[in-house]
Amino acid sequence: MKEIFDTLNLGVAKNVSKLGGLTNKNYRVETLENDFVVRLPGKDTDKIIDRADEATIVKAIEPLGIDAPLTMFDDVSGLKICEHIPGAITMNTKMMQEPHYQLKVAHLLKTLHKDAPNVPVKFDVLEMIERYERTIKSASGYLPQDYETTKTDIVGIQKAYDDPSIVDVLSHNDPLPENFILSSDGGLYLVDWEYGGMNSPYWDVADVSIESAYDFAQDERFLHAYLGHKPTSSDWHQFNLNKLYIDLLWSLWGYVRETLKEEHEVEDFIMYGNDRFARLKRNLRKFKESIN
Repeated sequence: MKEIFDTLNLGVAKNVSKLGGLTNKNYRVETLENDFVVRLPGKDTDKIIDRADEATIVKAIEPLGIDAPLTMFDDVSGLKICEHIPGAITMNTKMMQEPHYQLKVAHLLKTLHKDAPNVPVKFDVLEMIERYERTIKSASGYLPQDYETTKTDIVGIQKAYDDPSIVDVLSHNDPLPENFILSSDGGLYLVDWEYGGMNSPYWDVADVSIESAYDFAQDERFLHAYLGHKPTSSDWHQFNLNKLYIDLLWSLWGYVRETLKEEHEVEDFIMYGNDRFARLKRNLRKFKESIN
């Protein structure tokens, strides 16, 4: 850390504390004058993340003020340094279920989707799925026995039921509760833009629902706040479709992370993937019932 801060003339690192993170190594670094968060990319993350694309995203959203203020980003190494958010409180599932915070999250996503510029970075779910599959297969990694038939079902549903009139917007694409940060003055920030890119606006809202374990009433309140009106049958349709795509992709992410796991990591990424894959199949059955 000393070498990084000396090279960039950011001051002398006085206090360094490790922060959480599944993919990368994150640190809070305090100097005499400033307070930073440093993100060091995890081992082999270049196999699943394009750092040049991430750089495009974080620079595009900078004027919106919804990410932690950026100090520097190296689009080759993936080193990212930003200002520490004052009084930072990391959101969690319970907080995300509270109506007050649902409204704040909905407003932030609406601002992102409405005001962010278009960028030449497409969040292509099918391309990412294929890339993850190649990584898993090249490492002789794990896939569920019924993975191929389930994927075929979902790809067929996507071709039949996706609405081509929906315009892609700049999206975060990984809005876990832990990626939302509250500041001491009540501001809300959305951090970690590794998977940002142009995508259906329904992806982010569906992902918030999944990761925050919303029930139907919470989904309805959240969608209403985001849309500005009571969700229509078409809104529900796209919302539930995106839930299928999300769990297919992130279950694969779990299986990929298992193949890239370092010796010190104790997380069971296969269990993570299997939990998501089981929910995917439950939601797939519900979706089929709704269209029959």
